Amino acid sequence: MLYQKLKQYFEQSGFFKEIDQRLSNQSTGDLLFNMNNSAKAAVVTHIFQQTGKNILFVSADDKMAEDYLDDFQLLVGQESACILPDFEVLPYEERSPHYTIRAQRIETLARAVSGQPQIYSLPIRSLLRKIVPQVHLLSQPRTACQGRGTQPGSPDIQIGRPRLQQRVPGFARG
Repeated sequence: MLYQKLKQYFEQSGFFKEIDQRLSNQSTGDLLFNMNNSAKAAVVTHIFQQTGKNILFVSADDKMAEDYLDDFQLLVGQESACILPDFEVLPYEERSPHYTIRAQRIETLARAVSGQPQIYSLPIRSLLRKIVPQVHLLSQPRTACQGRGTQPGSPDIQIGRPRLQQRVPGFARG
């Protein structure tokens, strides 16, 4: 956790003192601009450490979200920063996202319901995707066991399945 080593320098900085003042006044709508990526990550990490609240850091694409995630994990550790990557699959494509993307999404969503404050780095496309509400997930628990399969059409398979089920004439698999 590099943040603890940098904290003494942040406390001496006039810029970070102003951020602390705005946090104590519960100021909203502040706009920070003309900062490089690492400076943005340092400011977000400082706010995260001062408030102890969840932070959603939205970036333009997956590459930028991963770059910011690297900075966040360096500053606060892997247990306090995660990414919610986009599926990178168009809704009409008949294929699943890569297993690493699915694994990252499951891990991040599990952290979101854990109650522990996190810094979530996510691309705007991921933010716009519909996520099943926590109440629904908790009301219908599912158990996954290794070696136990499910039949197509079972409730285990239906959750999270895209709504577009019909083939469109004139379109072929790519």
